[in-house]
Amino acid sequence: MDDFRRYVRRCSTLITFVFAFSALSFIGLERAEAGLKVMNFNVMCRMCKKRKEYGKFKERLANIIDTVKRHDPDLISFQEVGTAGQLKKMNKMLGNRYEIFSHDRGLKWADPALFVKKERFTAANPGGVWLGKKLPKFSFGWGKLGIPRRFQWVFVKDRTNGQSFLFAGTHFDNHGANKAPASLYAAEFFKAAFRDAGIPVLFAGDSNLNPSMEGYANLKSTGMTDSFHDVSQVTYFSNKPYDPNDACGDEKGAVFPDCRIDHVMKSPGFPWRATSWGVDVFRYTKWNWWVSDHRAVIVNFE
Repeated sequence: MDDFRRYVRRCSTLITFVFAFSALSFIGLERAEAGLKVMNFNVMCRMCKKRKEYGKFKERLANIIDTVKRHDPDLISFQEVGTAGQLKKMNKMLGNRYEIFSHDRGLKWADPALFVKKERFTAANPGGVWLGKKLPKFSFGWGKLGIPRRFQWVFVKDRTNGQSFLFAGTHFDNHGANKAPASLYAAEFFKAAFRDAGIPVLFAGDSNLNPSMEGYANLKSTGMTDSFHDVSQVTYFSNKPYDPNDACGDEKGAVFPDCRIDHVMKSPGFPWRATSWGVDVFRYTKWNWWVSDHRAVIVNFE
């Protein structure tokens, strides 16, 4: 682990230089005036849990799009969309209002994917790495073989007020041996951006880390704050009666908010403060069930 920490520090030095030169025109720390809405949404992969309550991805797709349209977020961090083609199809169903950022070279990998609303933001200099022992190159995790995982980012500039920041997303592997190294990389990434390069960061992703875990502490040790703690109560978006623990997704016996693994975090210098933190617990009529095994998280910033 010490060798890995040293390697990550070397990577963070490179990241700092990349940030400093590629995002120079994007830097701006004035207080934002317009509100900002962010969605973090693991939509459940096509091959996951094909029991009748959910249905197949093609059956759920209209309800996924409905979930997005009802909230109309400015920024979206998606996880578990299967292919680049599905990303494009989803964007078309959303009126092509978003610019899409995911791994689009060689092995095109749609998990994670960042959607940036074109009418609100300009975007530039996207990037990303594979999370594993060959970081930044392709590999299957660190201590245990897992699904390929990535960390993605893009620089965005708000057309309404000139405010700029770095928007990052991920989907950490669920194997314990891979969580800690992934969180350490993300932590060094955050520090390289806002501490060294002076660029505010907004992070949204499925971390597979609940607030009691070491990896979550690694993320917060950088000075990143969890938007959940900006608010005094949770907003539930529901069309039917619900239990507050429905916000946990499909973790059996989980209790909210201890179960939270889908996080929206912000760095020091990020010019918005969360004014509402909510989860979408809509049930859809065909199955009277949720659209995914994760609930979409929606955060309003002012």
